[in-house]
Amino acid sequence: KMALNFKAMRLAALKQMERERQQQQQQQQQQQQQQQEEQQDEEFRMATPVGWNDSGGGLEAYRVHAPFGAIYYVPDFMDSATQAHLLRLIYGDEKRWTQLTKRRLKVYGGFPTTTDLLPEPLPSWVVTIANHLRYLSVFADAPNHVLLNEYTPPKGIAPHFDGELYEPNVAVLNMGDSAKMEFYKSVYHSQHQQQPDATHAINDSTDNNNTNSNSNDNNNNNDSNTYNTTHNKEHQQQQSLQVVCSLILHPRSLLVFRDDAYVAYKHAIPDSNIDAVDDLVINKGDKWGVTQDTIERTSTRVSLTIRRTTARPRTGLYNNDSLSTTSTS
Repeated sequence: KMALNFKAMRLAALKQMERERQQQQQQQQQQQQQQQEEQQDEEFRMATPVGWNDSGGGLEAYRVHAPFGAIYYVPDFMDSATQAHLLRLIYGDEKRWTQLTKRRLKVYGGFPTTTDLLPEPLPSWVVTIANHLRYLSVFADAPNHVLLNEYTPPKGIAPHFDGELYEPNVAVLNMGDSAKMEFYKSVYHSQHQQQPDATHAINDSTDNNNTNSNSNDNNNNNDSNTYNTTHNKEHQQQQSLQVVCSLILHPRSLLVFRDDAYVAYKHAIPDSNIDAVDDLVINKGDKWGVTQDTIERTSTRVSLTIRRTTARPRTGLYNNDSLSTTSTS
């Protein structure tokens, strides 16, 4: 019996030692991963775009001539090394992705609603970008909400407003591949009136889900660029959307739009494998790096949509100082 008890005790001790060894190894791996991420964050710095300070106007020097609002396009906002580093950080956390109908999505900064916000600290690399955009006067106060979208050709996103939960100022960082963004105005006409040119008009849906592109797949209820026609029974009118202008968004570029361009005109990325650089494209030319007649989508496009939400937090209150320092690995 003593021999059996000794063997049992020895076996239990060996198992305990093995558990402790595995726990210690796991802790060491976690520490190494954390140190590596901290080192990456420490090394990551957004550089001021070439010519930004020498242009004599900062962001205003990149204003695109648009028929409404304020639209800015900065080609080569970041260099290739910065883009590669950002993509490594983005794809280093596969657990955060949400699969939608047409795209994958990550949300940083919490989930705003019409009344409040469940706040979430921004990752340190997102804080770096937010602070850099504030330093460049793209935002007056540090943005506190970021949507990360991943698109594979030919998928895009349907016409939508970003909604009233955000200040009317948005910055979009483009990475990986090119795409065309279109801006639309609403056109009303009688039921029997001839519709606008079909190449530049689509029917608009009054589905409330099609007005906000936050964390749900609200803009992908249809898989084509044709949308449901709605009827005003009293006046027998139809509403459709007509393309007013568009921009080609190349990798490593920054797009900023605000004021009427945000609140009065819907925007979209149409489904397409090839985008035509037609007369509606307002950033054509050498200055903007758009010189081709067509742009082919060949790989995955990743975009960071950066905004400042006006929703009230449920717990605590964000302020400018906390936004500039709060971070996670």
